[in-house]
Amino acid sequence: MFDYFGEGDNWQAEGLIVFLKIWGWLLIPLVVFLFLGKWLESKMPLLAPWPFIASMGVGFFVTMFGILKETLILWKKVNGFKTSGGQPVKKDKDTDVSNTSN
Repeated sequence: MFDYFGEGDNWQAEGLIVFLKIWGWLLIPLVVFLFLGKWLESKMPLLAPWPFIASMGVGFFVTMFGILKETLILWKKVNGFKTSGGQPVKKDKDTDVSNTSN
């Protein structure tokens, strides 16, 4: 189980990393697609609001995909899942081969 309750050494660092990744996925694509939309709008003045609206829509979907990806990775990390051939497999302490000490 992943430690978020301060029993380990780096519990604040892990929380800060998660925070920064989520905010990065929230801000960076939206700002990039904002400027891209404004640039496209200046290049195509006859289509006035639509290049901006379309680029912001694409930016929204990129943002949602990135946030979903990061939360799924974190969920698997917290709940002890690992992927094996694309299928999630529950990691068990009794059957974990790497956890054997003879």
